[in-house]
Amino acid sequence: MLNHTKQIKEIYEEIQRKLLYLIPEKWESIYLYSSVIENGKNAPTGELFFYYIPKGIFRKNPVNVYEVPGKFNIDENQYLELVAKLYDDIKILREEFKKSEPGEMWSNITISITNMKFRAEYSYEDLVNNTFNSYERHVIWRYKYLGIGPEQVSKKDKEILFRYFNGARNLAEVEEYNAGIYVEQDTKNIIEYNTEEDEIENDGYIREDDIVPEKKYNQIKSHKIENNWDSRRKKKTETMWSSYHNTSLEQYVIKTSNDNEKKKNNEKRIKMQQQRIPKELIKNRENEMQNQQIQQQESDKKQLEQSRINQQEIYKQQLENLRIQEQRNQKEQMQEQQKQHAQRRKIQNQQIKKQDIQKEKINKPRRNQILLFSEDETEEE
Repeated sequence: MLNHTKQIKEIYEEIQRKLLYLIPEKWESIYLYSSVIENGKNAPTGELFFYYIPKGIFRKNPVNVYEVPGKFNIDENQYLELVAKLYDDIKILREEFKKSEPGEMWSNITISITNMKFRAEYSYEDLVNNTFNSYERHVIWRYKYLGIGPEQVSKKDKEILFRYFNGARNLAEVEEYNAGIYVEQDTKNIIEYNTEEDEIENDGYIREDDIVPEKKYNQIKSHKIENNWDSRRKKKTETMWSSYHNTSLEQYVIKTSNDNEKKKNNEKRIKMQQQRIPKELIKNRENEMQNQQIQQQESDKKQLEQSRINQQEIYKQQLENLRIQEQRNQKEQMQEQQKQHAQRRKIQNQQIKKQDIQKEKINKPRRNQILLFSEDETEEE
């Protein structure tokens, strides 16, 4: 059982801050995966990626962290440097566990933030001698935590998932940790939210089109994030909220659009406000879509189960065919042996008969000679 010390909980807090800062729009849930592999004397290596579900009226597709720079026009190199700092926190977290946990250490972690709840799942898989490679584990992880199933992926990824469904799995020890979220969700991030649109959603109506005014963000003011854990830990703060507002993450807010762009956004807001729809109608649509999604998921599960049953039947049929074929081969082999044995007996009988005939031929003249010899002797006498 992992020991979650005060220092480890502070690292959880720092990870949450960076995650909230790196997501440039409102979200409903976040899912992060990271692995740490030690190669002897070399520095630890591994990988990190996370997805978030954008907040909206209808269900939206997960957004990959590596899609953010292109989607929001952010400098990719600077953004990836911030992601690297987040991975440094994961390595620091593992090192902190080593101090209080003797024996084998976890190899990968999955962090999820949903409904203002924080959850960390630790796995002790052997990633070096694993049945699946890094890419295949990524595909399986997306299925388990994001629900991206065979109907949504390529042919190659389908084969990976079906191999996973049919039993090619790695059973490893898993430990979980659950807690409330440590920091506020509505906080400063790499791109500030458009608060005017939030007012529209709270006026009793919701617009029909989930259109977000186009934004252009060119560069980050600064992308230097200090990861000196010892120095950060020495800072005394009154509460978690005050420590968060004192962190250096607030220094990395991208410049907002100019006055002309704000004017355009106001015009778009007015147009969307004229097309708003009562919340009850939207809620009914949401319920219908949720029911459709549930039905689709149940249908997919049935198809997967049927596919698994069909494969088992095929496998049983193949085993039965092999058994029948083996019996036939044994029967044919026995018949062939009996035939050869009969042939050998026939040949032996023929040889015995020939030997008997030859003996008769040899013995018959000898008897005649004896008789003749006997008759000559009588005559002489």
